[in-house]
Amino acid sequence: MCHPVGFPRRPRPHLNVIGFDPSMPAATIQATVDTVTGLGASPSDVTINGHVDVDNQCDEDGCRALSTATVRQ
Repeated sequence: MCHPVGFPRRPRPHLNVIGFDPSMPAATIQATVDTVTGLGASPSDVTINGHVDVDNQCDEDGCRALSTATVRQ
């Protein structure tokens, strides 16, 4: 969101959105994800309302995507 110079940014606490892009270091992305997944005493204590997009990442050790997640409908 862009704001004209001289106009203060209005906080929007009802929007809890975190965005990542390919130019971000993997360590930065992981640290941010860890803060979200660490909200509860166990992974089942965290609820994500909405969606999570995960791209599979492959290296010489195999392929990884989202793990230890439970999907409830």
